[in-house]
Amino acid sequence: MADPTEAERDQAEILVESIESSVLRRGLSDVLSTRRRNIERAAQALAAARETAIGNRRHTMIAELTQDKDSPTQYRVEAIDEDGGCEVAIFSGPSALERAIAFAGGGYYEGWADPQGLAGY
Repeated sequence: MADPTEAERDQAEILVESIESSVLRRGLSDVLSTRRRNIERAAQALAAARETAIGNRRHTMIAELTQDKDSPTQYRVEAIDEDGGCEVAIFSGPSALERAIAFAGGGYYEGWADPQGLAGY
């Protein structure tokens, strides 16, 4: 099972706190003893959903890293799935190329291409 990210743990905690608030209003305070277990279960479920989404997407998309034609200080990571859907991420500013390379190769996509040879700087 996937390890939840900090954001998933935070989101799970918010969900559980909302449930707890409702429970407290009904006077069922004994349920609060399971709070930590509920947060961990919710965080694990969110992490599993994230892994499933990434896994499904990873099998269908190859990213391509390119330098923007109009703004040479910007770099693009583009991916098109088999249904014609397109994702584009644009990186600019300090370390734009390094961040684009890290994003393209970060495991979200099945693989990535570098037709302009940018990864070698």
